[in-house]
Amino acid sequence: MCRAGLLLSVVLLFASQSFAMPLSEYGKRVKSAIHSLESLQHSPATLSESSISSTLRDVRDALPPKDLVEWKGTKFLVDNSWLDLEIKEIERSGTSSDGISAAVERSVDRLRAIESRLDEIEKASLTSLPSKAEMQGRLSSILQRPEYARKKKEEPAYARLINWILKWLNSLLPERRQISPERATTVSNFAQIIVIVMALAAIAYVLWMFAPRLFGPRRKKKTEKKKARIVLGERLEPDKSASDVLAEAEALARSGDLRGAIRRGYIALLIELADRKVISLAQYKTNRDYLRSVREIRKLYSNMEVLTNNFELHWYGLAPADENDWAAFRAGYKEAITST
Repeated sequence: MCRAGLLLSVVLLFASQSFAMPLSEYGKRVKSAIHSLESLQHSPATLSESSISSTLRDVRDALPPKDLVEWKGTKFLVDNSWLDLEIKEIERSGTSSDGISAAVERSVDRLRAIESRLDEIEKASLTSLPSKAEMQGRLSSILQRPEYARKKKEEPAYARLINWILKWLNSLLPERRQISPERATTVSNFAQIIVIVMALAAIAYVLWMFAPRLFGPRRKKKTEKKKARIVLGERLEPDKSASDVLAEAEALARSGDLRGAIRRGYIALLIELADRKVISLAQYKTNRDYLRSVREIRKLYSNMEVLTNNFELHWYGLAPADENDWAAFRAGYKEAITST
């Protein structure tokens, strides 16, 4: 019976992971969550703690942190964890009207934006959307970009040297056999000389490697040059500032390339935050890595999360952008910069 129960649990687990809801069903759940949250938004002061808890439970049931959605034969893992964070914020507010209203307003605004996008997708014609093969090709090209690559960490130079010395010493040692005391003394003396020579060589190598850093830091600082920065797969010259990249984004917006303008604007935001020592730029980091690095700065995290979702929707999600989207992104950019 125990084996049968365990087998049934495994089957149910994999069955729950393999079934995905249609996109239309996900849209209905979004509408249900909006309706539940609006009931808190209109009269939070008149509700009891049990009513608030029941409503939040309904929202969690409608939109769990992870959902598997199917659209045109392709399954997508939808991340609703942001809503769970907002619900936790509402729960911490207790019966405080101000705390509930602020968190509910943010959640409803974002859910309505998602609802609007879902309606656009449902109404879009089949001929205007890329095929499944094209979507897979674009996704493959995105995953091959440098920011998603992970290079294998190389072994340090000193570790390679130690391994080489140990192998070399092991090759010099004779095979185990019975030897006379006189021969054992000779071999022992020879081994001691070899070990001393190798130790002196290792010390000389360490001094050769680290002496310039210990005795000549100023000279090295003068000859050191700034290196080019790679942000989200784009190589930027060392002297290019955030204002320069933002000016390029404005030029793209004027020329009609609004998706490209949003991408350049997001890169300008990352450069500005790096110049202010809020984040550190790295070639392997993704936009979600940068977002997680500012989680402790609550106001900046809230503004940057909206900009990150906007960037992912229009660039990686291939959603078309209009002038209103660019204007909203530019306003969010300024608000994020002022919140640092």
